[in-house]
This record gives sequence, structure tokens and C-alpha cells, in this order.
Amino acid sequence: MGDKFAVLEALNKVSSEQARIEIANSLAKHILEARGFGTKFGEAVGAINLCRKIRNQYAHAQWMRVDGKLSFTRTDNINWRDKDSIRWSTLSLDVLEKQELYFEYTRKCLIWLEFQLGTPKPSVAIPWPKHIHRPPLDAGTATTKQAGTGSGS
Repeated sequence: MGDKFAVLEALNKVSSEQARIEIANSLAKHILEARGFGTKFGEAVGAINLCRKIRNQYAHAQWMRVDGKLSFTRTDNINWRDKDSIRWSTLSLDVLEKQELYFEYTRKCLIWLEFQLGTPKPSVAIPWPKHIHRPPLDAGTATTKQAGTGSGS
């Protein structure tokens, strides 16, 4: 796009991750479509949005040990008027590993796009990253517990 540092500086002024993604999408989409990468860019933007959702569910969660297992609840799952029943999700190593692989896949997609844009005629054909299915957003099984139960907070 020319001066990528000016674009990055401008995006840094926006506090919402979703707004940053939408602005970057609006700025770059037409350039990538003109270069024949519109579909790949769309896939990368979709992957970025899922990574944002995964990250936010953990960053904005309440954490607790339930039945000896690390558990969390998203704040949008809490009925603040009826605190007697909260849905706790128990973390699953399998799902966390799938989510981590998806984050890595997303990073590789972005690196591929950046390479294609930064190299007028790449002399080496770098393959698009092998597609990884979207992992579940929720990291495990859910249980409903009374507020204040479990074995620690």
C-alpha cells in the first residue's frame, strides 16, 4: 500500500480489534483482489476474526477451579441478576492445541500474503499454507455450577 508504517500507526489509534480488522480489510481488499489474491485474503480475514474471538473469550473471562479443573466463563454467559447459575467451561488440552494450530495457520496466511505483496514477481513459488479446519470456539465441556461452588476462585 506504499507506506505500511503510516497505515500501522493509523490503525494503532483505533482501540477495537474488530474495527482495526475492518479498516485494514477496507484498505487492502481492493489491492489484493487486483493482484488475484481476493479469495486468499478473505480466508485470512476470516481466520483473523476467529482468532480474535478465541483470544477475547479467554482475556475477558472469569476463571475458577471447578471440580479440580481449570474452568472459565465468558462474561456474556453470566446473568448478573441471577448469579446462582453460571455456565463454566472446563478447558480441554485437545481444543487448546487445535486453537493454537489455527493461530499458527493464520500467521502463515498473513506471512504468505505479505510476501506476495512485497515481491513484484516472486522467483520462488511459496505454497499457500495447508488449510486447517476452524477449531471450536469454546474450549471444552460446559457445566453449570452454583455461584461460589467449586474448589477455589
